[in-house]
Amino acid sequence: MTTKSRPAGKRGHARRHPGLALKLHLADLEMTATALAKMTGYTRKHISELLNGHTDFNPESAIKIARATGTTPDLWMNMQLAYSMEQAKQSLATWKPKRHEAA
Repeated sequence: MTTKSRPAGKRGHARRHPGLALKLHLADLEMTATALAKMTGYTRKHISELLNGHTDFNPESAIKIARATGTTPDLWMNMQLAYSMEQAKQSLATWKPKRHEAA
């Protein structure tokens, strides 16, 4: 699997999309993406996009996936927020606000 360079997290490790954690959790549960799709009512394609980091978790998906996998919605949303914040920090690393000039 090829991964893009990710910004470092607190421990110096590259922060990964929470879909990877879900992929590993599904393996532990011996649950397929197809089974998760059926349990949540999402398409197999949508689950695949989550697992591969092509789409983000939202509150609805976090709740459905948590209920289907025995986790909590906060787990998925906290991972998504941390990932999204690191992505934003990286993309805005050199951004500076425009100078305010009094009228």
